[in-house]
Amino acid sequence: MKWPGRRTEVVDFGDIDPWLEGAKQSLFRNLDSNSRQIYGNIKSLSEKLKQDAIKLKNAEPKEKTSDYLRTRGPPNRDKMAVHLNALIEKISVPEDTDYKTVLSFYRDTSVILESPFGKMSHNIRYVNAVFPEETKTIMSDVKKMRSLFNQLISPLKGKENAIENLEKVRDLSIELKGLISELEKEKERLHDEEKSSELRKKIDMERQKSKAIEESEDWKRYMKLEKNLFSLKERLKEGESEINGLFFPLNKTLSLLKKEDETGKRTLLQEERETVLSILSSPIKALSERKAHVHLSTMKGAIKEDPVLNESKKGRALRTLDELSKVEFSSKIGGLEELKKAIKNTEKELSDTTVFRDIRESEKSVESLERELIRAEEENARSGRHVTSVREQISEEKRLLSELLESISGRGVDLIFEES
Repeated sequence: MKWPGRRTEVVDFGDIDPWLEGAKQSLFRNLDSNSRQIYGNIKSLSEKLKQDAIKLKNAEPKEKTSDYLRTRGPPNRDKMAVHLNALIEKISVPEDTDYKTVLSFYRDTSVILESPFGKMSHNIRYVNAVFPEETKTIMSDVKKMRSLFNQLISPLKGKENAIENLEKVRDLSIELKGLISELEKEKERLHDEEKSSELRKKIDMERQKSKAIEESEDWKRYMKLEKNLFSLKERLKEGESEINGLFFPLNKTLSLLKKEDETGKRTLLQEERETVLSILSSPIKALSERKAHVHLSTMKGAIKEDPVLNESKKGRALRTLDELSKVEFSSKIGGLEELKKAIKNTEKELSDTTVFRDIRESEKSVESLERELIRAEEENARSGRHVTSVREQISEEKRLLSELLESISGRGVDLIFEES
């Protein structure tokens, strides 16, 4: 705000507290001496009111008093004395004479003085009629007390806005100091582009490391072993499927034999039972443990002797067994064993190779660094937004504080701050 024709005052925000003290002294130049004098008068008058209460309590009714008033006067006299003593107790004169203390003392006590005798005020006429001199003295001294409080507040009259603004300046300066401190802390959390750049360099280095591994002979050999392992497992899978498929047509017949044996319709021989169960469980395992022709011969005997199977089903099962007898199972099982051995050796060779662990560790490092970069940039963005918001709030509060200082001083104020 510009103040035409008035000198502008420069105020450093760091010196706002001394400035406020100076403003208070200027605004309330005679407040201390005035308040101390009136404090003394209030204390003296409080003592006199105590004596007034005692005199009222001990007073005798005036001679020419009706019986009705003699009945009504003394009880109300006692109540009036109680109210007066309570009033005196509530008038607690403070030690300090600053404007806030004086104002608070005035506000707290003037309310009591407005109606010192409470609801019995309309009955004071009975006390006055029976004890006129004592009542007159008390009412006069209460009036003097009100006058003292009016004198006490007199130096503050017309300065209500300045007093309010002083309080606002105090509160606003505290809030502004807090915001400036918050801004400094947030700026410390706000990292520059150098940190993000460093993280990106680390990510690039790890990617280059992964690329170098992928171009190495060790990696090529590793990938060749992986491909070979996949091929071996596929061949093993196909070989096992082929053998299982050869025995598949017998599953229903063997299952029926198993059920007959379990339910007691027929009792299989121990060898027959073992063959049926092992073939149903795993033909490959069964053929690995015992020669194929033994199983085939045992199954053929069990099927021929079965009393439940009809001739058609027996015929199909026996023809399947004849076909299986022509198959070189020993060669096929041997081939599968060779594949399993090759798979085991290849897996062992792969496990001894560190190149995969190296590239996996590099990939994990990239993933970790990328997450760190994202967090850093998100935190930086959040801090940046918060810094902007706090700066805007500080700017607005600086403006409000300048206006308040100008309203108090009555002239233009240039409020200066350290750069933030």
